[in-house]
Amino acid sequence: MEVIDDFLDSSQFESIYDSMMGNEFPWYFNSYVDYADDDYRFIDDPDNYQFVHKFYDSTIGKECHSYLLPTLAPIIEKIDCKKLLRVKSNLNTKTSKHIKRDFHIDSDITWNKHKTSILYINTNNGWTEFKDGSKVNCVSNRMVIFDGAMKHAGVTCTVEKRKVLINFNYE
Repeated sequence: MEVIDDFLDSSQFESIYDSMMGNEFPWYFNSYVDYADDDYRFIDDPDNYQFVHKFYDSTIGKECHSYLLPTLAPIIEKIDCKKLLRVKSNLNTKTSKHIKRDFHIDSDITWNKHKTSILYINTNNGWTEFKDGSKVNCVSNRMVIFDGAMKHAGVTCTVEKRKVLINFNYE
């Protein structure tokens, strides 16, 4: 695992930050974050929801992409991506206590050897936890890069109104 602070230069990052943290960014309600028993059943928990924006996905049998994908070009170039598999942003709202989600990999599809990278958009008191016990705190413009087969879990924030990140899966 590699953690890189100040991943993008400040002007590149500020442009992405301003867009994603602004009032005009298109977030879509997702009625679950966690799955029960790894079979994609909805868990009936009032805190089990998030807002997402799928920038790109080639894992669903056909390629789909958002009109906002070009805004992420500086990131995609910098991670040395040979083949983009999926790019999805998550917005988790503030919770009254930290909630650790289930450990997971980012898709049920078994890809060839691939990487996962998470770029944290805003600083908050949430984090990403890995099955081996390591943690990466949510710090604005911090990138964590790891093997796509590593199980990880998001932990909500309790201080800021939202925890925002972008998740990249690629070869």
